[in-house]
Amino acid sequence: MSEETHIPVTNIWADGGMCNNNFVMQLTANLFNRKINRLRHVDMPSLGAAFTAGLGIGFWSSREELKCLGCTEKVFYPQNVWENYKPVIDHWEKALTRSMHWYSKP
Repeated sequence: MSEETHIPVTNIWADGGMCNNNFVMQLTANLFNRKINRLRHVDMPSLGAAFTAGLGIGFWSSREELKCLGCTEKVFYPQNVWENYKPVIDHWEKALTRSMHWYSKP
């Protein structure tokens, strides 16, 4: 992603139901070789809508009040295991390349 956009990835925030799985979160940190911040509330899309509605009706007076609601619950740091994944990723990339043109647009 960084190579394509030329924008460095400095923070990764994860939300959604899968974030409850510590194994998946650690695996993601290892594969990305970046720390992953899991938010305290993992259902942020729904909360975002609720926050917007609450701001709109004056339940919260400012966005500053909402900042503590999006706090990090746990941080997953990459472990030095990339070499263990490299052969698997290489095989996956080869399979992906082979399958790129299996289907044509109708």
